[in-house]
Amino acid sequence: MRYTRRYGRAPGGQRVDAAVPLRNGPNVTLVAALSAQGVEAVMELDGALNTASFAVYLEQVLGPGLQPGTWWSWITGRCTRPTAWPSW
Repeated sequence: MRYTRRYGRAPGGQRVDAAVPLRNGPNVTLVAALSAQGVEAVMELDGALNTASFAVYLEQVLGPGLQPGTWWSWITGRCTRPTAWPSW
């Protein structure tokens, strides 16, 4: 992961001198549920989140841990709006 800033500030007339590490390794996506008890149902993906991987997260990671009557929602992104969802 890369957390180094692209721009910096220095006193007048001086240059910013900072090393920027090379980007190594693949992109990693972390999907998790947040509840009153803390972070739950965590899944790590290599690469980007898409509709198929989000459906796997709902079916295999988040879904089994939900109790009947549990309220839940998610922030909508393009990959979380498929035409049909599996029913539990």
